[in-house]
Amino acid sequence: MSSKIGGSSGSDSSVEGSMVGKPCKGHSIEATIFTSYTEDNPGRRFMCYPLRETDDCNFFEWIDDNLPPQYKIVAARVARRKNNIEAQLKEKVQMEAILEQELRTIERKLGVIEERNKELQN
Repeated sequence: MSSKIGGSSGSDSSVEGSMVGKPCKGHSIEATIFTSYTEDNPGRRFMCYPLRETDDCNFFEWIDDNLPPQYKIVAARVARRKNNIEAQLKEKVQMEAILEQELRTIERKLGVIEERNKELQN
């Protein structure tokens, strides 16, 4: 399972499967574990309430210690690569939709030509 959330700082995160942490202090639901893809904390895992964008929950807790600079560099590269791949995928999906629409238009035109051809043969 992969889901994205955006925090108030505009950060990107993704859910780590169905892993759950301790219950949120203000709710009966367990906090979900996410991975940060920000420049400041790439690859760091944290817990927060899964519906924090729709419910004013401020529960947040880092799971990992602050990472060494070398790891941040590598994690930032991975995050950039991930973002590039996601952008390419989005572009591919958009292009497929355009091509499918063009194909439907060509198929309709072909159907009209085939009908006219049948009329001319009769």
